[in-house]
Amino acid sequence: MSNGFGAIKYMGMLPFTERFPAELPVTVLLYNNRNLGASDGEPRQEVIPAHQIADYSDAITYAQLRPDVDEKKIVVWGTSYSAVHVLTVAAVDRRVKAVISQTNFHRMTRNDLVKNIEALFDKDRQGHVRGEPAMTIKNVSNQSEEELCNLPTPDTYNASGYIHHISPTPLLMCVADKDELTPTDIAIESYSRTREPKDIYIFPGGHYDGY
Repeated sequence: MSNGFGAIKYMGMLPFTERFPAELPVTVLLYNNRNLGASDGEPRQEVIPAHQIADYSDAITYAQLRPDVDEKKIVVWGTSYSAVHVLTVAAVDRRVKAVISQTNFHRMTRNDLVKNIEALFDKDRQGHVRGEPAMTIKNVSNQSEEELCNLPTPDTYNASGYIHHISPTPLLMCVADKDELTPTDIAIESYSRTREPKDIYIFPGGHYDGY
């Protein structure tokens, strides 16, 4: 279990880690993605989806080596940005026996600043070659209309590209019916491309009401 885009494990995750073991005979492993919070990795705050997906598989390996975990009953759970990571993990890592994806982050809606952030990416790549420090942008901003912050970009990450390969691993997708941050219609469309066994739970509210 890990948190969403740029978030750490203490941001809204603890209620899940408490409720799951209280109602089910499970052990919960909650961790920060690399470069974030207490996890190591440089540059700090960097978010690369392929790395975070690989980290899920590393977390599975760690969990399987623990005496309090049944190595043959591994479930991956993700929310927001990590909710699409677990779709890929479940499709390619057959140690996963079930997957729960909550308010999955197929894209955000701030497409108005894509050109600006693409230019920033190009500048950062050139600076990296020159040995300059990594450029950063804010995760959120109180002046998001004028200031670059956490935004979607048309990069190489196809969030639901592997979704049809999850089967025969069981999938539960939890979707907010009024999610404007990660639009509800996109989540439902991606669910339509999954294969059985699967289920979808649509709850009232927006993106953060799932917490």
